[in-house]
Amino acid sequence: MDLWLITLTAGLLCLVSIHAGHDWGGDFALYIEQARSILDGTLEQLFVANKYSMDNSSKLMGPYLYPSGLPLLLAPVYHYLGLNFIVLKVFCSLFFVLSVPVIFYLFRDGFQDVFYAFFITIMIGFHSRFIYYTDRIFADLPFLFFSLSSLLLMQRRRTGYLGQCLLGVLIFYSYFTRDIGISLLPTLLTYQLFQQQPRPGKISLIIPYFVFAVLFAASSQVFPQGGGNHYEELFSASLQSFASNAVYYMGLIGELLTLKNITGISMVAAMVPILAGMMHNWKKHLYMLVYVAANLLILLIWPARQGIRFIFPVAPFLVFFWLKGVRYILVRCGQGRRAKPLLAGYLIMFTVVSVGHIVYRSVSEDTNESYTPEMLGIYGYISENVGANEIMGFKKPRVLRLFTARNAIYDDEGHFGESVATYLLIEKSEASPQLVSEYSLVHEFANYLILAKVPPSSQSSASKGVAN
Repeated sequence: MDLWLITLTAGLLCLVSIHAGHDWGGDFALYIEQARSILDGTLEQLFVANKYSMDNSSKLMGPYLYPSGLPLLLAPVYHYLGLNFIVLKVFCSLFFVLSVPVIFYLFRDGFQDVFYAFFITIMIGFHSRFIYYTDRIFADLPFLFFSLSSLLLMQRRRTGYLGQCLLGVLIFYSYFTRDIGISLLPTLLTYQLFQQQPRPGKISLIIPYFVFAVLFAASSQVFPQGGGNHYEELFSASLQSFASNAVYYMGLIGELLTLKNITGISMVAAMVPILAGMMHNWKKHLYMLVYVAANLLILLIWPARQGIRFIFPVAPFLVFFWLKGVRYILVRCGQGRRAKPLLAGYLIMFTVVSVGHIVYRSVSEDTNESYTPEMLGIYGYISENVGANEIMGFKKPRVLRLFTARNAIYDDEGHFGESVATYLLIEKSEASPQLVSEYSLVHEFANYLILAKVPPSSQSSASKGVAN
């Protein structure tokens, strides 16, 4: 097998999957706004605007600001090439492609036979769920690269001062990209205490933590900390949500390894070997267990479910322990010699199905929802006809603000009357006749309406300067 051929193929699958425009999402809009604000020096203003938007929305949409790691990476791309979704998506997908060889080298020494390292590399590199997110501007794939690179450098035993400084930088930038990167610190401590050979000197031991602390302090002075409202969600956690999340994420782990989330079947097929692999390899790979456990514990505590992309950071390790468990079970059943051919057959079937999903989706799905001709017309209309200080209500407020420079809140028919929004952009299919009669119709588009909080009797006067 050729690692670079696998990496190149993963890159081609990413390119096949990338489309013009962007889905509705919402996260991408704030990432781009933050990148633009870094260039303009207006991060504080964006923080104030989005805080107002999130605090006045009828449901939690996201943090006041995301960690600045991805926006900082996007800023030069945006500066030179502007708002080009294909370019921005290709840039984010590069981090996934770069993660492919990192995965191989991270697990190469975990098995006597290099086949198993290739197994993990191919399964992740050609995985349809990973490739799916290369068509979106998210922090998950850059975080995957920085976190895996941190673990690889940790494993390489670079005990010199320069190597330890670089490790501290990588761990910090992982955290700077996604908060959950903080799990790398207890992972590093576990590795240093129980598995690092030769043992570094005391100064080398503390260098990564010192570098992390210095960079954290410096970044806190430059970039606003916008996760306060998100952290408050932890206070709504309960034993019931913890148990429910446990079942939910076990199902996603089953989907990771089988491409299908079939309740019970895929869960057992995934979890039994994973647990067996963990139980019989915990001493040798304790730091990996700590990393997986820390990430999954945060997800289990977090009340909101985040989808399969949130298990991406631990996915290679779950496949690693699954392989260990499958081999252990087959050996116990007297079928140890059949482990490699059986797993090779499974990998071939998995890859064919996964690549088939990727190709089919790329030719049959149009993922562009927020940048269609109709939406561009709506953004242009709002930009020209709605006052700069007016508040819009819409189901995707961050997207609307990105394209119109008008602040917005999450709003719908049930909340518009009592919200701070003056205007409501709503799909026709979601607007009842009562809503349309109660508020002034400012403008009608093919699939959307703009309504205003103006008495119907004064609609004609209110429409002056607002409707065409």
